[in-house]
Amino acid sequence: MCNMSSPKPTFLHQAGLFINKILARAGFQIIRSPRPRGAELIQMRIGKYQLLIHGNNPLWMEHAKNPEYTGQLARLARTVFKTHGAAYMIDVGANIGDTAALARSVVNVPIICIEGDPVVFELLKKNIAAMPEVTAYQCFLGERTEVLQVVTTKAGWDATLIPLQSGAGMPAKPVSLLTLDDFVKQLAQKTSCKLLKIDIEGFDLRALRGAPELLANDKPTILFEFNHQNLTALGENGLDIFPYLAGLGYEQLLIYDGQGEFMLSCNTSDCALLADLDNYARKVAGLFYYDICAFHRQDALLAAEFLAAERNRRVASL
Repeated sequence: MCNMSSPKPTFLHQAGLFINKILARAGFQIIRSPRPRGAELIQMRIGKYQLLIHGNNPLWMEHAKNPEYTGQLARLARTVFKTHGAAYMIDVGANIGDTAALARSVVNVPIICIEGDPVVFELLKKNIAAMPEVTAYQCFLGERTEVLQVVTTKAGWDATLIPLQSGAGMPAKPVSLLTLDDFVKQLAQKTSCKLLKIDIEGFDLRALRGAPELLANDKPTILFEFNHQNLTALGENGLDIFPYLAGLGYEQLLIYDGQGEFMLSCNTSDCALLADLDNYARKVAGLFYYDICAFHRQDALLAAEFLAAERNRRVASL
């Protein structure tokens, strides 16, 4: 038997004890929750579904901090499929199935999930098993169907692809990319895609540019991430996506912050305002990005209905 001395309390530990002593007078206490690590699996509830997620995936922390995180997706799905009942949704960058769970909690529509990360994809398959008519495909999307030399970061929870020329000096490997148009042709769907969600760490705009036929023919409402940090790493001028969308008939935009809070509405032709938003994001310290919802002009009434509801919801929360 050996004797072990007790570890000396750290400054943070002593500070925590002091703060709790003060808070105890008002009946409060700070409790440190253990944080899951690495490949440890934990459960999280999204809408009607209990999902598995790895402890190193920040999604569980975002939802824990903000129960309304990305809640606009569920509201959007309800509005879109109230108008377009016989249609389906495509979820690009499906991750563990959290957005599919949000959508399926409010509408019973088929959802096609696309996720490139092989580790995350295995969890996605398990999580959607409880969701009828939700299918998953493992592939990465791009502007062209090609094999690209890329550096992969954040593998296993939020795979981010950086083309070789952007990640010089780092180990690269070949990755096969499909355009969304080529992917959809392989499915041979008999109905239209009326809601397209894209969140693929900077490749969002490339995926959109690889889908001109889908956007022109099906005219889905689009919800995509606009992250200047990821776009800059890929050498993208993010503002170029708006004339592209305008050329395909998309006009109304709703802009959300990264937590899913509605900010403002504008048009794809509002170049100065969109540039101001982009410049503002570049000045904010830390991670800051927008989620942007784009409506085709043929869905102008649907866009007006959704915009009015989002404005009313914001006013009611004040």
